[in-house]
Amino acid sequence: MILLLGLETYCQDTKTPQWQLQFSGVTSSIRGASAVNADVCWLGTQGGLIRTTDGGANWHKINIPGADSLDFRDVQAFGDQECIAMSAGSGGASRIYKTLDGGATWKLVKQNTHENGFYNGMAFWGENTGVLAGDPVYSTLYILKTTDGGDTWREIDPDKLPLLQGGEYGFAASGTHIAVQGSDKAFVGTGGSVARIFYSDDQGESWKVADTPMISGASSQGTFSVAFQNKEYGMAVGGDYTKEQEGHDNMIVSYDGGKTWQLTVGVDLDFRSCIAFVGSKVIAVGPSGSEISFDGGRSFVSLGNMGFHTLTVSPDGEGVWAAGAGGVVGRLE
Repeated sequence: MILLLGLETYCQDTKTPQWQLQFSGVTSSIRGASAVNADVCWLGTQGGLIRTTDGGANWHKINIPGADSLDFRDVQAFGDQECIAMSAGSGGASRIYKTLDGGATWKLVKQNTHENGFYNGMAFWGENTGVLAGDPVYSTLYILKTTDGGDTWREIDPDKLPLLQGGEYGFAASGTHIAVQGSDKAFVGTGGSVARIFYSDDQGESWKVADTPMISGASSQGTFSVAFQNKEYGMAVGGDYTKEQEGHDNMIVSYDGGKTWQLTVGVDLDFRSCIAFVGSKVIAVGPSGSEISFDGGRSFVSLGNMGFHTLTVSPDGEGVWAAGAGGVVGRLE
């Protein structure tokens, strides 16, 4: 049973970090997350966001006007006042909002106009430049880009983007099927009929694609999250979301900046929807539990069976939060 008041520990090994549960004040699922530092974190949920400015001691719900029915599956925060929120859904339900005053007011900066469009996730190199990936609308990878802090977004010319295979798409499961690294690299993982990793070396203007051994072939299978520790070493996780307590061929690694991928050796995790680096450590979370690696992903130690959908690490590595179904929120201590 989840304690709503106080904190609950789900890991018994005192040498291992532990999830401390926090009272989020919401019961809807949380899939979008953006930690700014040890004090400030924004989480996306049904109809809006929740935010803490005191390390999670208190969370406050922030409703976005006219968005009660929307599911905010990715957020990008730049402080306790500025945040960009992305909703995921078919057609016009995919939108991007921005606030500069801590959520007191919001501006709708982009609404999807493609009938078969669906926003999946976004990532930023800094406060000005970011990219968003969505389901294909031209049979190619679908990418939006901003260079003015999310005020305006433009579609990357589909003629310059690789074709997707029939039944190939991204997953809006944690906001992390898209990732950036350094000052110009970006990565997008896909699933469905095939699981591949698209990569860019020029801030999303052009893309190449790499085949991977990640499980695929069904609409519920593929890559759900990508993360890079540096310009060469990266990891991706996923699996089959209809089989949350099973996992095989669902964790892959790259040693050459995403150009080639291989399965991890000797690591067997359940379906995992999010992975992140915290310095040299690696954390993976999913509905059936979470793990941490102290050796760069070669082996993992369980952090318990509390389930989460998404995970966020602040740029300075001091704030680590995970969140999931039923409004559950945990901070890693």
